[in-house]
Amino acid sequence: MKIGVSVVVGLLFAVILASSIGHGVFAAGGTVTITVGTSPTCVAYDSAQGEMYVVNSVSGDISVVNDTNNHSVTNITGLSYEPDLIVYDSAKGEMFVTTGGGVSVINCSTNTITASIPLESCTGVAYDSGKGEIFVTDVDLSQVSVINDTTNQVVKNITLFAPYQLLYDPNKGEIFVSMGVGINMSVISDATNTDIKNITVKSSGQGDLAYDSAKHEIFVVTGSNVTVISDSTNSIATTIKIGNPGAIAYDPVKGAILVSNHVAATYVVDVISDNTNTVASNVTVGSGPSWAAYDSGKGETWVTNYNANTVSIIPDTEISVPEFSSVALFAVVMIALTTVAVIIAKRKSTRLTSNSK
Repeated sequence: MKIGVSVVVGLLFAVILASSIGHGVFAAGGTVTITVGTSPTCVAYDSAQGEMYVVNSVSGDISVVNDTNNHSVTNITGLSYEPDLIVYDSAKGEMFVTTGGGVSVINCSTNTITASIPLESCTGVAYDSGKGEIFVTDVDLSQVSVINDTTNQVVKNITLFAPYQLLYDPNKGEIFVSMGVGINMSVISDATNTDIKNITVKSSGQGDLAYDSAKHEIFVVTGSNVTVISDSTNSIATTIKIGNPGAIAYDPVKGAILVSNHVAATYVVDVISDNTNTVASNVTVGSGPSWAAYDSGKGETWVTNYNANTVSIIPDTEISVPEFSSVALFAVVMIALTTVAVIIAKRKSTRLTSNSK
């Protein structure tokens, strides 16, 4: 079969054009905005019920929203003052909510508070599905408390200075802890509940974290950047410049990290391709994005907007990432160019042979 030079060039052009698709800025045309309580700070997905739980800090309640029609199912009240963060325990079908007085446990089937666990100032919470434990940071006491989700009792306190946010890595059975001050992150082994590693991120104080299950990487907000950490080496893979990052979440369908960013008077969510570790596009959201969570049942990312008393729901169809990394694209281009050169050389050789006869 003969392949013409024009065909190869056309294919090369198509590859370059395809690789450019996925870069751009998207208005909130496909993004849905719903109103919740006053000053929403966090959101978590209940995969069993197909519902999103939105914590409203100032109104002191939780909005439970059906993710099929985006309508409120109920409001949960009676929490201790200043509810802040929330995490879903899939094994127990419960939500653990941090408050100014500790942690409240909510039964997702009945949407009622079933237990209260007294702690001091909780700033972070994570669910360890491997051990059936909830990890909670207590910044005033400089410790991370470990809660057994069967007894709802604290089974261990781990001393750390100024722990802030938490992230569970199911691949390694480790908890990554960002710090409110200092330039080091901590890594806790859930087998021993001990601090086993410090990672220097060169940023005084870190923020929210997200786990990329496909790449086995941790993305953590560090100052004006997002730092990418390999969980196989517990070392920094790269640093991505953002500007003013805040909320962060992983979209496994798109292979993207979504991180909120305040640009001038506009609030957006930047979309980072985990192939290239670069910002591929962004989506406009409401004022003061404070948290992001992925709804795997619907393929949507929910972003709480603290100042606007709303939630922005971003479907996967609004998220655009490049299909090729720059390295892969370069390789494809070089192969195509080499193919063109070989074809031309063969044609010249054929002509010379024909002329000599």
